[in-house]
Amino acid sequence: MSAAHVAVHLPIWPEPGTPRPRLRAECASLPRPCPFPECRHHLASDSQGPPFVYSCALDAADDGAHTIDEVAEILGATREEIRDVEIAALRKLRTALRGPLRPPVAEDKEPLCQS
Repeated sequence: MSAAHVAVHLPIWPEPGTPRPRLRAECASLPRPCPFPECRHHLASDSQGPPFVYSCALDAADDGAHTIDEVAEILGATREEIRDVEIAALRKLRTALRGPLRPPVAEDKEPLCQS
């Protein structure tokens, strides 16, 4: 993101050196657009085009479920790019779920019921 873009789209707040919020509850009520471009949830456009609908991914998540077309608009991407990310994420989830879901339990030496 260029410095010119930040200067145009973000307010001169907070003062330099002000620590950014650490919890969602601390940042949810702050003015938008988000003044913390270093935050990993910050949605900032690298282009000089129009700013995103949201400046924070957590704001978008708070609004609930979104269609692929809405996500594409929020992120300034194409529907196909969002679908590719969705497919990759689902593939990672499937791979993770194939592993052990819980630690193995030692077998009991005594039968559960005695006859």
